[in-house]
Amino acid sequence: MSTKENILKNALELFSDEGYENTGVQKIAEVCGVTKPTLYHYFGSKEGILEEIFAQKLSIFFEKLNKAAFFEKSHEEYALRSTLENVISCFFNFASHEMKFYKFYLLSAVSFNHSQLNRVSENYHKKQFEIVKQIFFEAEKLHGNMKGRASRFTVSFIGMINSYITLMYVENETLGRKDVKEACRQFMHGIFS
Repeated sequence: MSTKENILKNALELFSDEGYENTGVQKIAEVCGVTKPTLYHYFGSKEGILEEIFAQKLSIFFEKLNKAAFFEKSHEEYALRSTLENVISCFFNFASHEMKFYKFYLLSAVSFNHSQLNRVSENYHKKQFEIVKQIFFEAEKLHGNMKGRASRFTVSFIGMINSYITLMYVENETLGRKDVKEACRQFMHGIFS
């Protein structure tokens, strides 16, 4: 593992376990076995480390999410269900393989306004929102009753996905294909489905 990778790995562990605001540069340097000047050489600041962690982890996720969110309009409801299942699966897989990061990413969504964590994470959360929102914009062209509600559907959909992921973390379970279908059915048809 390179020095840079070592710093990123250990910094993520510290940010996730102790909180971003509670983790100082000195602590990161000590845990990594490097000096503060070495850390500054690679990243410039603690915020620079945070930016690199988010960029590395989320670039791969967003690439997969963009593919999953492609809405094929040919078969109407089936196409929407299929697309939503693909997106749910993408989230579940990422959250399963990147548990430390995804927990931290979820927390960053509710970080204090104007904090470093908020400044770095805000655009990533917006990008995620816009990718998912595009599905509902496309779907409303086929389903008139959806018109003008893409933002609300997006918030509800992502919130439901993250609730399943949180449950997975709390109950130490694995989310599989059955859970993907159940989550999609719950979103599309409500709690009485």
